[in-house]
Formats: sequence, structure tokens, C-alpha cells
Amino acid sequence: FALATILVLAIVLVLAIVFALAIVLILAIIFALTVILILAVVFALVIVFILAVVFALVVVFALAVVFALAAIFASAVAFVIVIRLLPIYNK
Repeated sequence: FALATILVLAIVLVLAIVFALAIVLILAIIFALTVILILAVVFALVIVFILAVVFALVVVFALAVVFALAAIFASAVAFVIVIRLLPIYNK
């Protein structure tokens, strides 16, 4: 009777340890996957944000350069027109 009781207790103890280890392992895997997913999402958002900022800065810079060149060109054209018209007014 004592031997059977010890055997049953040993089997129950082994099953409890295996069950606890399985639960801990599953929880650890879920936790790791959750952390990895959150980190991946944060990383992706940061990369997208940085790319968006860089893209916006490049677009703004390109527009500024284009507008500056257009203004320089317009002022040069106006200057040439004024130089051409000056002799007419001087007569």
C-alpha cells in the first residue's frame, strides 16, 4: 500500500512538474512573441516616420530650390527687359 501511494505521488509530482513547465514555456513563448511583435511595430513606425520626415524635408528643399531658381530667373528676365527698355525712355 505504501509503495503504491509513493508511486502515485511520484507520478502526480512528475505530471505537475511537466504541466507547470509546459505552462511556463507557453507563457514565455507568448510573452516573447508579444515583445517581438511590439518591437517590430515600433521599429517599423519609427522607420516610416523617419522616412516620411526625410521625404518631406527633401520635397520642401527641392521646392525651395525650384522657387529660388524661378525667382532668380524672373528677376534676371526683368533686369534684361529693363536694360532693353532704358534707351527708349532716355530718348
